[in-house]
Amino acid sequence: MRSRELSWLEAALWVLSAICVVCGLSGIVNGAITIDQPPRLDAGEDVDIFVHGLDYTNLPDAEVIYFPREKVRVRPSLSWGLKPFIIFRAQQPGTYLLAVSATVEGEHCYAETIIQVGEPTPGPTPEPPPIPPGVAAEVVILEETSQRTPSIARIVHSPVLLKFVRSNGLKFRAIDQHLELSDGRLSPIAQHYLKEKGERPLPVLFVATKDRRVLFVDALPSSAGGVVDIVRKFLPEK
Repeated sequence: MRSRELSWLEAALWVLSAICVVCGLSGIVNGAITIDQPPRLDAGEDVDIFVHGLDYTNLPDAEVIYFPREKVRVRPSLSWGLKPFIIFRAQQPGTYLLAVSATVEGEHCYAETIIQVGEPTPGPTPEPPPIPPGVAAEVVILEETSQRTPSIARIVHSPVLLKFVRSNGLKFRAIDQHLELSDGRLSPIAQHYLKEKGERPLPVLFVATKDRRVLFVDALPSSAGGVVDIVRKFLPEK
């Protein structure tokens, strides 16, 4: 198992090798993975979070995803009983996303958990504007990636949202407001959606036609399901 910044723990590999040699173990899973939900943590506190539904043959290709990354320590590991777990520590209060993506028996699996360190700070719920007519072809999330939060990460990486856009033949993009071309100029797509967002704070959700005529623009909903519900309003009835 690896994270976006960490490779599989070397100590876990020799533990795995030793156990396999002695016991000749192998595992079968049903294709579904889950992650334990840890209790609320204090800043600087370590917690072991177990991942269920993976056997050791899935671990080299598994990936750990976590946001935000600043002052966070994430270490994939493996118990003597061949159970994968992740050691997590955050040095400052906040809400953190921890997820595992893996291929099990040829099927892509994804599981996530939200970790609260210290007291939560809920934000306001935006009201969507009226819906104009049109047919969706492109879904865009315009954000400042350096300020990506766990809730934004959950939406961007949501299997539900990705499956929905693929099944409806839509383009899906999550782009940084400072996206540049190779020559350093701001990309045309970033320029276009920056102009369309107006004074709205990031992140912003856009639903647009094939020629990028904006059908919907407003604050990004709090869940992938909320994005799906909005986009569905601009699709032809089946």
